[in-house]
Amino acid sequence: MKTLKQIAVILCLTVSLSAYNQTNNQTKVSLYVELSQNMTSPFIKHFLETNFTVGSKIDTKKGELSFGVKYQLYGNVNVPNKKQTFLYSPPTPPTFWFTSHLLGVVAEYQMLKEKRFNPFVRMAFSTEIATNYHYEILDEKFVPITSVLAQTIYHPGKTPTSPTYQYDGYYYVSTPFLFGLSVGFNFRIVKGFSARISVENNYRVIQRKSYSWTLSKQKNIDQTSKLNDRPIEVGLYDNVACNIGLRYDIPLRKRK
Repeated sequence: MKTLKQIAVILCLTVSLSAYNQTNNQTKVSLYVELSQNMTSPFIKHFLETNFTVGSKIDTKKGELSFGVKYQLYGNVNVPNKKQTFLYSPPTPPTFWFTSHLLGVVAEYQMLKEKRFNPFVRMAFSTEIATNYHYEILDEKFVPITSVLAQTIYHPGKTPTSPTYQYDGYYYVSTPFLFGLSVGFNFRIVKGFSARISVENNYRVIQRKSYSWTLSKQKNIDQTSKLNDRPIEVGLYDNVACNIGLRYDIPLRKRK
């Protein structure tokens, strides 16, 4: 975990210095806010992302290449939905019930830069530096959920009114690595301010811990105090999302 964060910080500094030393470039600050709809998760489907980027912009013959260091605040948004996906699914979590602070690097190429409506390709690498969801519950597919669902186990020779409830709990630790690739269109409203729509594919390396227990009564209990000695499990969470957002660019300095 510490090694990955150190690598991310070194990569951020390298990209920043590289951008600074380029000729015919422009240093800029960007603020990008977008609403994301997850197309692959059955539980949490909507997220709000706020990206703050400091980097450089290089003009090319047919487009514009920008890259820099970014900070991202990522959290779920509760959008009312009367349709229930599963009969016994956990309740929808409240807004910002899961939040993640990430630091990384981003590169983007915009084509047809002189046009008001132009396509772009964006790629980003990030690592999590803080979260409010440490040791909170995940499902078996590494998706945050509000509660652990019990499996009812009936014992031979005993009445069905006295079953044992089996709980298999998974608990979030961190996201040491996140890679995102998005393609979309940028609509320039005024100079430096634009609206965006895109499709994004994210690959998250997620760390979690697991714990199983049984109860004679259907009751969920806090197991976080017993997780410190449990081994860390690592999994890859792949999701596709549709994004819509607004971006504001502030030019700071141009070098020739």
